[in-house]
Amino acid sequence: MSRKQHSDLEVEIKLKLRGSVAAAKRQVLALGFEIAAPRVFEANTLFDTPEERLRNARELLRVRRVQKDGVLTFKGVPLNEKHKTREELEVKTSAPALL
Repeated sequence: MSRKQHSDLEVEIKLKLRGSVAAAKRQVLALGFEIAAPRVFEANTLFDTPEERLRNARELLRVRRVQKDGVLTFKGVPLNEKHKTREELEVKTSAPALL
């Protein structure tokens, strides 16, 4: 099992697309950007108490499985409403069954 711990701030910016996803992809590629990694299926499971303590506190606890890897993520309370900046703690593993 290999584990990597990561602690950082996440800045999430959501942009509204006009038109199709294919058209947006063409525009981004035309600007000189490249595809860094192919698309993969992610299976996400969110955890909370029956009273939804995390949701009510605007926090999140998630297990994400991507192919043969897994990530346990805790996201703290957003610090900035405009761009949703918040603490993100992650533990990555190549043995997701342990999560």
